[in-house]
Amino acid sequence: MVKSNWPLVQLLQKAIPGASFDCGELSGLRYQNRIQLALKLPKLIWYAFRSGQRIARRDVQPDLVCVSSDMELIGLVIARLLSRKRFPIALMGFIYTTRESAIVSAMRRLYFRSVLSQAVGVTCFSKFEQKYYAGLFDLENTKFIPTLYGGVFNKPHDLEPSNDGYVLSAGRSGRNYKQLCEAVSQPPAIQTHIICDSAFALQDVELSANVTILRQCYGRDYIKQLAGADIVVLPLKNEKISSGQMVLLDAMALGKPVIITKTATTVEYGEHMSSLYFVEPDSVDELRSAIDFLMADPGLRKSIGDAAKVYYETHHSIQPYVDGLVDAIEQIVIKDQRVASEFRSSRGP
Repeated sequence: MVKSNWPLVQLLQKAIPGASFDCGELSGLRYQNRIQLALKLPKLIWYAFRSGQRIARRDVQPDLVCVSSDMELIGLVIARLLSRKRFPIALMGFIYTTRESAIVSAMRRLYFRSVLSQAVGVTCFSKFEQKYYAGLFDLENTKFIPTLYGGVFNKPHDLEPSNDGYVLSAGRSGRNYKQLCEAVSQPPAIQTHIICDSAFALQDVELSANVTILRQCYGRDYIKQLAGADIVVLPLKNEKISSGQMVLLDAMALGKPVIITKTATTVEYGEHMSSLYFVEPDSVDELRSAIDFLMADPGLRKSIGDAAKVYYETHHSIQPYVDGLVDAIEQIVIKDQRVASEFRSSRGP
């Protein structure tokens, strides 16, 4: 559900006074495996379709309608076709993942090429992905625009994290938990907490006594786990897609040192040995060495954590994130310099 008092909505409305967020209400889509997700997709399409119907009934059609998933895009396209209205649609925050099967990957590429062709613009979370997607899908009338991820992080004032000296990892998409578990289980074993509610993400992991899996850890409990960790580790699998940004930025906002896999996208989110600590993909030994190195040096952990917090506030907090979104919308809707001038003036100072 989009609420008018959300900081993101308030800042977007201030930046673009004509923006509307009357999209109705959708309950949570939490899932633990792909089957559960597939069963929820019709609900998401229906939600977007009903929103599209309300948009189509307006006397004045919007300059742009933004959605955050391919299912919502499909729902709006159906509503647009049935109403015979031609309001433009943009997909915000697109991430494309391949599959091990060449046939399945080819089918996914054809599917997304067809769906994305219905959007006038698509935003992604790195400059690398902008070029990668533009070449992969080859859509002449669809713009791909990078906007670094960001948002609001609210730490509870009365939070009392534990100080058990553990390593923390979290998330479900694109994680290499097998690598992490092998690294922390080498003698001497390191106490490690993994926050993940996806059975698929953990299917190939051999757990040892030093690794605790937290399958139902959300909201305040998730933040408490982050705040109590000595180090946050994000081992990633895919080198070409965005993953891990939400947990990364939450940890940075808390001033936590983060070890993260160096990929074509993560290098846009910090600097090695300054605000982050990068490791090469797949190497168990290098990951363990990085963990040992930071665990043995509290001063370095504090230095990296302090720099990470400043980096988050400067580049990824709510205002920089909104500025990036507004710039992306501007690039999508502007057709010529005259319209550009009018659009910018409407945004105000």
